[in-house]
Amino acid sequence: MSIRIPSALVAMSLLAACTAAAPDPVPDPAPVSATPVAKAPVVEAPPSTATADPAPALESPVPESFIVSTNEPFWQARVEGGTVVLLGPEGERTLAVASSQATAEGRRVRASDAAGNLEVVATAKPCQDDMSGAAFPFTGQLSFDGQEPARGCARRATDPPPQP
Repeated sequence: MSIRIPSALVAMSLLAACTAAAPDPVPDPAPVSATPVAKAPVVEAPPSTATADPAPALESPVPESFIVSTNEPFWQARVEGGTVVLLGPEGERTLAVASSQATAEGRRVRASDAAGNLEVVATAKPCQDDMSGAAFPFTGQLSFDGQEPARGCARRATDPPPQP
């Protein structure tokens, strides 16, 4: 008998749950007044007078005009204005500057002519000419058409040639 009583209670609970009344419906919302509501005034912000500061130009320790000289092979590249005048074993060439990039370490110039491309780099590191012993304020290198660079020394175009 003890087993029948709990079973009967479970059955009655299930029947009661199935026949429970539905919940009350949600009441209709209150009627809305037909009186218009005043709109808040729209205040437009004045145009901004602030301007974004452009990124500061990178100051290079190497000026825009400089000369790189190398030994064996003996080359001299004078970067000035929009040209690079290259003196070397094959004579003189004038190349047009395609880009001049200031870096924190120095300056990188790319130039070209019908014969090819040249990259001229000057770095703010003192240099001593390995043949004459002359002291230069910068280290330089020349790279023709992406080949291994010829290393040398560099100076400002306005500086006289250093003496040993």
